Amino acid sequence: MIQYRNLRGVSVTTIYETFLDAFSDYTIPMKPSLAAFQNMLFSKGFQADSSVGAFDQSDLVGFILNGERETQVYNLGTGVKVAYRAQKIASGMLDASIRLLFEKNRTGYLLEVLQDNQKAYALYKQKNFEITRHFLCFRLLDPQISPKLSPSIHQEPVDLVADFESTLPYKPSWQNNHHAILALRKDFICYTFREAGELLGYVVLNPSSESLAQIGAHSKKVGEALIAHILADTKLKMLGIINVDERDESLIHLLTDTGFTKTFSQYEMLYTP
Repeated sequence: MIQYRNLRGVSVTTIYETFLDAFSDYTIPMKPSLAAFQNMLFSKGFQADSSVGAFDQSDLVGFILNGERETQVYNLGTGVKVAYRAQKIASGMLDASIRLLFEKNRTGYLLEVLQDNQKAYALYKQKNFEITRHFLCFRLLDPQISPKLSPSIHQEPVDLVADFESTLPYKPSWQNNHHAILALRKDFICYTFREAGELLGYVVLNPSSESLAQIGAHSKKVGEALIAHILADTKLKMLGIINVDERDESLIHLLTDTGFTKTFSQYEMLYTP
């Protein structure tokens, strides 16, 4: 009989092994190293006592990994081992997570789901989650790198990202906001575009994961200069960005005109007690 309880006292290695099994047949490859998995948990605010595991006796066969910031909870990953599918375990874990939400008096439960994952989307709708935003994700492969670096662009402390973030037209998603960046600040580089001291744009890059966490620009010219500069400075052969708000037309045009292609789309969904 499957039992549901929080993940307090469960080792990260055990969770990681269940994660690899659960996502072994996933649409998007999900095989991070243990270190990368631990960084992901830390950056997204993982809390073991707010997370839920499904146990077959002592064997962890499923999980909902939850993070907390202020009064909100975020589902940073749901998975069930392949051999335990079709037993409504995900539904049982979600019910347990919602009960924890009420017990802790949290104001909302946030998650993201691939738009193509109709089974998961239907489950969240059944549990009264509502779509709050549509996200697009992009990737740039084998970019044409200009050797010229812009004199208007400089590196600045990543700690400034909380201030820079306030200039964006749409707030970043949970995993791209300043909380996630500052949790692993040593992994990020911040570049700014300034003229006469005025901030006209910035970008926050994680070189090891070849991904942009945030980018903001007052004009297409500034945005193109920032992207060209970081590619020339870092010599990256691939660059990705996730969870671009579909309303941010200027950023979407900048990315596509620079050679990025859309990889997948997600819904941001919210449960409100």
